Amino acid sequence: MSRTEPTRRRVPTWNLVLAIGIAMAIAGCSSVFSSLPPAVGGLPEGTPARSADAPAFPRVHEMPPGRSDGVMSSAERKKAEAELAAARDAAARRATEANAAAAQ
Repeated sequence: MSRTEPTRRRVPTWNLVLAIGIAMAIAGCSSVFSSLPPAVGGLPEGTPARSADAPAFPRVHEMPPGRSDGVMSSAERKKAEAELAAARDAAARRATEANAAAAQ
């Protein structure tokens, strides 16, 4: 008595390995592409040249200097709140007028 095995779809492993290898090779040569002409895949004309020296790495552990301005006083805070409320009301009024004009 013979048993038939179900047919399995064979995964093309060599094609996958080849595709990954080509992708890695292209990614490794990305800095070379900048010197190619634009028609072949290089940088377009008018692109600014790279600087000769790399920018300085930001200093992570240094604290920024203290602020020269102090905390807002209550009068300054009330004035800022009033200005923001007036701007909000004006924007709402303009939006209402625009909706009314569009509905007509």
